[in-house]
Amino acid sequence: MRLTINLLTIILVAALVITGSILLTREICPLPQVLTLTKYQKNLPKAGKMAEIELEAKKLSTGVTRVTDEMMRFEGIVSQKEINGKEKTAWLVFKLPTAEFENAARTLEQIGGLRHSRLTTEDKTDVHMKLQTQLESLQSSTARLTSTSAGTGEKLPDMLQIENKLKCTEREMGEIKGKIERLEDQMAYGLIFIRMYEKKILPLSYESAFQKSINNACQDGLDNCINIIGIIVFWILSSLPLLTVILLLWLITFLFQIRDKWRKPPSKKDSNLAAPLIVKEDKPEIEAGVGSNIES
Repeated sequence: MRLTINLLTIILVAALVITGSILLTREICPLPQVLTLTKYQKNLPKAGKMAEIELEAKKLSTGVTRVTDEMMRFEGIVSQKEINGKEKTAWLVFKLPTAEFENAARTLEQIGGLRHSRLTTEDKTDVHMKLQTQLESLQSSTARLTSTSAGTGEKLPDMLQIENKLKCTEREMGEIKGKIERLEDQMAYGLIFIRMYEKKILPLSYESAFQKSINNACQDGLDNCINIIGIIVFWILSSLPLLTVILLLWLITFLFQIRDKWRKPPSKKDSNLAAPLIVKEDKPEIEAGVGSNIES
């Protein structure tokens, strides 16, 4: 019974330690994750007209200068600009009037080295009309409350209630005016997002797209295997102290069992079985007289 309790305790402790080590390895050696968005695709500004264009240039600096000059010709303003010299990539965002938006986008598509182009248009007229209607309604309410507060027959509690309503109405009017201004700005201007890459010179031993995809898949698989092996090794190393303790406890339990077995006195039945069996042999006795008769 004591041995069973000890074994159950050891198994419970081992399970807890293994669970903790697995949770630890997830934090220390996380498996690779796939990023769905780049850092430039998050929290992008919005406009009624937007264009996404990818270009490829022989020299990155020359391409950026040319694109900037073309956008300036259409009254464009540089909203964002990021150039990565190590990766030979550039990210540009231009804000320009809606009237010049389509001409500017068409010019960029005709520069050369076009890899991708997409234009999106969103009609915000209905939203603008709804906000304008809400603003006019709040203005009417403000005028009505102001004329009511100007009366001389109102009591003090009623006056305080009217003032609170006026404050809430003015606050709502301020929020709606801000929305209308932002919406009008989006309707008056368009945004062009440009990604630019420097054209790479292909080596003589150029790999096809199929070979490159196979190599990338093999490399990803190898990286995943290395990560899994690292997790297993880390788990084994973290479990070594526990395994040592389990082995020592098992040895101690085994030795105590052997000691108790040797110290236990043998029972009466066991002593009877263990006693040696003595067989008494009857030796023939030769009488003297008989012997003398035989000799004669």
